[in-house]
Formats: sequence, C-alpha cells, structure tokens
Amino acid sequence: MNLFKWNESKEQAGSFWNSSTGEIEKYHREIRSDRSIINNPGGFENRVAVEALCRIVSELVKLEEDRNT
Repeated sequence: MNLFKWNESKEQAGSFWNSSTGEIEKYHREIRSDRSIINNPGGFENRVAVEALCRIVSELVKLEEDRNT
C-alpha cells in the first residue's frame, strides 16, 4: 500500500460553489489531492468527487492485480 497515491496533489477542475460570493463559478481550478476531495468536497460539483473516487478505485485495483502476479 505504500504505492497508493491518493494523497498526491492534482489539478482538479469543475464547477465550484464560492461561499464568499454565494455564486457558482462555472469553471474553477484548484490543486487538491483525491483524498482531500473525497473527505471534504468543499463545494465542488459531484462529478469532480466521482472522478476522484474512480481514480482511487482504479489505483487500488491495479495495486491488487500487481500484488497477485
């Protein structure tokens, strides 16, 4: 599991709720890890969280496959 990279920072992009203006920013970029997105979506649209979750699951499947070969 030491190869699990869900904590690495990545550029995340999508619609984002800006709580200071009370409006949705149509396109927003932010550097966050997949772990951070899953644990605290912080206003990102659901699609961004689902993409992060899919990357995490994909990485776990690959690690498990590599372990069994």
